[in-house]
Amino acid sequence: MSVKVSVKKQTFYDDYIEYDSLPDDLVAVDDTTHLEMVRAMNEEGKRIIKTEEGVTLSSAPPSRFHKWDDEQKGWVLTEDSEKNLSQEVSQKNKQTVTEKIDEAVTYINRKQWSGKASLGRLDEIEQALYGEWLDYIDALNEVDTDSDSEMVLPEPPEQ
Repeated sequence: MSVKVSVKKQTFYDDYIEYDSLPDDLVAVDDTTHLEMVRAMNEEGKRIIKTEEGVTLSSAPPSRFHKWDDEQKGWVLTEDSEKNLSQEVSQKNKQTVTEKIDEAVTYINRKQWSGKASLGRLDEIEQALYGEWLDYIDALNEVDTDSDSEMVLPEPPEQ
């Protein structure tokens, strides 16, 4: 099969089919390249870009909010999409912190430290460990989940 690709249209054209009109930027690609490009475009969101040697694939978009900019020949964020990305990152960060807190509370409950503490039945080692885990939960609650920089989580105490 003989296939040509249009970078402008991001479309493939089979030589065996007659078209009313064709884009002026067609580049021939072999069958293997054609299939690789179709897969990468559909599964990874990559774009076909023109090079001095012919055509190749762009990188995948860094996020679902990135849009392709033909002039810059790269992925960009619009102001709106940047806000959406920031909101999504913040939401994921909050979810991660909540999960870590839930894990810590589950661990504390499994050890029954809260009940033992209220009855005065914690030995010194258990009391120290209980305090470390409560401090860990406090530190998790202090994590900045809204920051654009990478979230830094405290290390959990040893189990």
